Amino acid sequence: MIAITLFVVIVMYSWIASKAIRFSSKKMQSQTAGIVTAAVFFLLPTWDSIWGAVQFRYLCAAEGGFKIVRTAQAAGFFDADQHSGCEGTCAEALTKRGFQFVEMDVITPLWLTKSKGLQRFYLADAGSPNCSEFDRYLARHNGYFYANITIPKLKCVAGDSIASVTAQYDLAIAQDGGVAFGPTKIDRVESYVRDRGTGEVLAAAASFRSWGGWLSKPLSFGSASVCPSWKDSHGPIEQVLKGEGASN
Repeated sequence: MIAITLFVVIVMYSWIASKAIRFSSKKMQSQTAGIVTAAVFFLLPTWDSIWGAVQFRYLCAAEGGFKIVRTAQAAGFFDADQHSGCEGTCAEALTKRGFQFVEMDVITPLWLTKSKGLQRFYLADAGSPNCSEFDRYLARHNGYFYANITIPKLKCVAGDSIASVTAQYDLAIAQDGGVAFGPTKIDRVESYVRDRGTGEVLAAAASFRSWGGWLSKPLSFGSASVCPSWKDSHGPIEQVLKGEGASN
């Protein structure tokens, strides 16, 4: 329905533009007047897309990409951009990347917890009281856990409420960094590893999502242009901070 409406609007706009171009050329008795009128009608619906495309490319070239200062090892980290419990990234850190714990500030409990506030997730012995949410999850999903994640035998993912963050490092992967100023909506996406004590940023990454102008956005069907690519920006961030149990 949106596509049909947009098509009708474009046809009507083109018809009005052609009439206006012919009228201005005839009225002013000048081909230049017709060209100026055509340029005005072309820019009215597209100027924001053109300006946005220029801004998008500038931001990608000037601020996009991955920068690293140094790598580090740690027993665990504070997940700065997850607030729903131990979802896939958290479980992968515990089972594949050698971390002993992941801490986070749970705002909307969804994954392996019903509690809000600061929590620490870790692998516990199966059958312990702290495995209750994990067992409930498996029962709901017929024993299925997250894709490509295998929990070690006789273990579960458990979570405890904590009074304060103990992890030395903050880790954020593809965190919403706000909207860049301009006529079009351009989202900034950020990743970083930061020492909580000193404030040192070990590595940082940025990419941008452009949703286009008011005319081009409906034609994109809700998808955005992204740059730089994941592998050139956020992908390497996971290699900066390694778990102490990770294999070299």
